[in-house]
Amino acid sequence: MSCVIIADTDRSARNALTLLLTRKYAAEQISYADDVQSLTSEVQAGQNCIVLISDKLPGLAIPETCEQIRKFNPNASLAILSVDSLLEAQAVKCGAVFIRKGDSIQIIMDQLDKLLSDME
Repeated sequence: MSCVIIADTDRSARNALTLLLTRKYAAEQISYADDVQSLTSEVQAGQNCIVLISDKLPGLAIPETCEQIRKFNPNASLAILSVDSLLEAQAVKCGAVFIRKGDSIQIIMDQLDKLLSDME
């Protein structure tokens, strides 16, 4: 698996995603971002990254941030993480997968599988 960037300030969400990504997907390179500035720095450093972005990330404006990430790393696969299902349309419009926090592990894995298949 290529690099993964988890942009979420919620430590429990980070830990759960890290556990899933390392056990199910054998991810070896996982980095974290606490705000949009650190996210863009991480994106610039990696190639073919999967970027998981919480809607609560400080400084986040979904369309602008997704556009900026794609400018720095056109091959990045993006996902927006949120409990608010209303953000799904906005995520899709930006070319990102929507992952609803709180969904079953199988649904989350299906969305991660979609991200991985988009990278191929």
